[in-house]
Amino acid sequence: MSDARREATVRRAPSVAETPRDETVFLLAMDNALCVPVALAGSAAAIWQLIPTMGTTLTHIAEVLSSESGVATVEITAHLRDFVTSLASQGLVLFDAVD
Repeated sequence: MSDARREATVRRAPSVAETPRDETVFLLAMDNALCVPVALAGSAAAIWQLIPTMGTTLTHIAEVLSSESGVATVEITAHLRDFVTSLASQGLVLFDAVD
């Protein structure tokens, strides 16, 4: 048995409508009665593109962003977690618990 702790995964919510336009991605959580359109640009849009429908970890996303930007993973992780948590509160992504 491994001592490594498994990390929860994050994935796009299945009911999200997505429309890319130029450098911006427009999102709408269709199953939320109070849905408000969300526009993501720049690093926010880049993060959205790294969140698949099947799930990935925040660690993986932070590592990809770090390799692309040259910023240390540890510096990215807290901001990434806050941003993805805000997406979850809007019904745009889901966190899947570890068994």
